[in-house]
Amino acid sequence: MKILKNDPAYQTLLDNYNNLISTYQDTDILSLLCIQSSQTLIVTKDEELNTIIIVLNLGTDTIGAIFNEEPPPPEEIEKAINIIEDELMLAVRVLGPDTELCSKDVFLKTIINLAYTSATSNNLSRVAMEALFTRFAVISMGRSPQTDAIPVNASFSANMLILREIMHHLKFEKILVV
Repeated sequence: MKILKNDPAYQTLLDNYNNLISTYQDTDILSLLCIQSSQTLIVTKDEELNTIIIVLNLGTDTIGAIFNEEPPPPEEIEKAINIIEDELMLAVRVLGPDTELCSKDVFLKTIINLAYTSATSNNLSRVAMEALFTRFAVISMGRSPQTDAIPVNASFSANMLILREIMHHLKFEKILVV
């Protein structure tokens, strides 16, 4: 993990974050999540309210490479979770307790549609994320993937696990799609 301040290489991401801040002024602190192929970025504010980018060394491809089967078996899921958790433990100390998580990532709409029977929501609660993960875990333990609409490919599995672990360990109650 590394922390960047106003790095010009991430200007588009910083612009997106600043637009969110101006749109959601009634919120204490927003954190913008962006899961990419080889890294995951969280744009937020530090204790002095400076904008920072937390760069986590995990992404859809790096975590997805762990999965050799579809659906991934429990031991591969556990290995992926351990890698994600190790990286997230460094970020726990950086994020404040009252930050709200949001994302523009397209995959999040898919997760919301799978998590809720009525997919009119633009946010996903941690409780709904945990319920979706439980359904995914049951499939990984042998239930036929045809019994549920959850994709079992490496990309979806990686995205879902990264999001779940971020929400769980960084204590986000929900994530808002913006």
